[in-house]
Amino acid sequence: MNTSMVSTELESAPAVSEAQIDTFVEAAEQQRAQLLWLVRRITPHREEAEDIVQEALLKAFRNLAQFRGDAQMSTWLRAIVQNTARDWLRNRKGRMYLPLEQTHPADGNTIVFDPPHPAESPEERCAREEMEWLLRSEIGKLNPASRRALQLCVLDELSHRAAANSLNVSLITIKSRVYSGKQKLKRALCMHFGKENS
Repeated sequence: MNTSMVSTELESAPAVSEAQIDTFVEAAEQQRAQLLWLVRRITPHREEAEDIVQEALLKAFRNLAQFRGDAQMSTWLRAIVQNTARDWLRNRKGRMYLPLEQTHPADGNTIVFDPPHPAESPEERCAREEMEWLLRSEIGKLNPASRRALQLCVLDELSHRAAANSLNVSLITIKSRVYSGKQKLKRALCMHFGKENS
């Protein structure tokens, strides 16, 4: 969270201790990527997601004096972000929310709705789907450490530091795993398309 925003809000916020403010700022900075990921499950637009997270953090800061410490600060922030995102969703007039993933009632498998891109030709869609299938297949072949690092840093868009904290490893280790995973994927794609073109 931006420190200038914190200092601006300090004037209007009820009295809170410096320790509470430090804990809040630290939790907001560490959790920002995860909070964005939470909101992006509701809106695919990064700008909207960032606005929602920013609004939620402002609400949380204004109500910091009400934080009793019954739960962790990160849990409290996630709840506020989720409520803010739900409010945003309710306030969108004339728009329909269609979940892109559903669980099949019979077997419990996840069904993914993949609408065609309006600017995509059938050939482009086919090429994109083949690339996605190939990437999923090759990611599945990676060792668990590299696979998890790629998932956190690339798919979930966490920072290297947040991913390292999440996995309880050093920053150098997470960077190494991501680099190694990307190199293996790159070699696999080169081999696949090299063989295909020969």
